[in-house]
Amino acid sequence: MAMLAVVLHALLQARRWPQIGSGYLSAASVGGLPLVAGMVVFAAATEMLLSRLVTSLRRVFPAVVSGIS
Repeated sequence: MAMLAVVLHALLQARRWPQIGSGYLSAASVGGLPLVAGMVVFAAATEMLLSRLVTSLRRVFPAVVSGIS
């Protein structure tokens, strides 16, 4: 059952519907796989940089909200 949820999530994430998904498939049709790879690398770098702020934002966002114990 969990595998079906992962597949559904991947499909929703890949498509570009109003307010759902990041549009990876539409980016792949415009710029090809190099564009998609660049988007993934940029997203990973942004996530790594923002992860440094989590400790300072613990007072603002409790552990229940951020998912960190």
